[in-house]
Amino acid sequence: MGRALKFLTTGAFACVICACSQNGAEAQSTPEKPEQKTTNEIQANWTVDSSASVLGFMGSQGGEEFEGRFKNFDASIKFDPEDLQNTNVVVTIDMASVDAGDAERNEALPGKEWFAVKPFPNAVFTSTSIKHTGGNSYEASGELTLKDISRAVDLPFELKIDGDTAEMSGSTLIDRTDFQVGTGMWKSEDWVAHKVKINVKITAARK
Repeated sequence: MGRALKFLTTGAFACVICACSQNGAEAQSTPEKPEQKTTNEIQANWTVDSSASVLGFMGSQGGEEFEGRFKNFDASIKFDPEDLQNTNVVVTIDMASVDAGDAERNEALPGKEWFAVKPFPNAVFTSTSIKHTGGNSYEASGELTLKDISRAVDLPFELKIDGDTAEMSGSTLIDRTDFQVGTGMWKSEDWVAHKVKINVKITAARK
């Protein structure tokens, strides 16, 4: 379908990461939002190995799946499986570092109809709680902020800790329209599905 279809596929995202039912305009009109912690405010006890970690996504264009990833992101992690109440995670994503596997998609993604990286260079996921769901399974609940729109998300994940090395992997679905990703003529899911799967794989070393 040519260049237009490739532009359509740029609606995929998002961290991080289940979507709320409010639209983006309602989120922006909310008078108060919970205060988010920054990476500098977290007393992290794990260091992420960026070369062995991936923050990716999977979308659907015309019924065909495609994958992408964010090459640059920073995660500040304070985690103790024996003290989950004092666990904190903040992930900051450089939205301009997206690689959607195609030069034309990569050129279009930073634009105002998609990620609008000039006014909103970063997306941030901040955990509010992490619970153990059995065995190596956990679930992180938190808030994802993209284009200054915040939504509650839940991320189920598997975690293995071997000595001073931790490996986690998880995935969840978000709705791109909840963050006004893909506006105007791109809002319809005639070509690009609204649902986007977020895939996270992190390898970290204990400090």
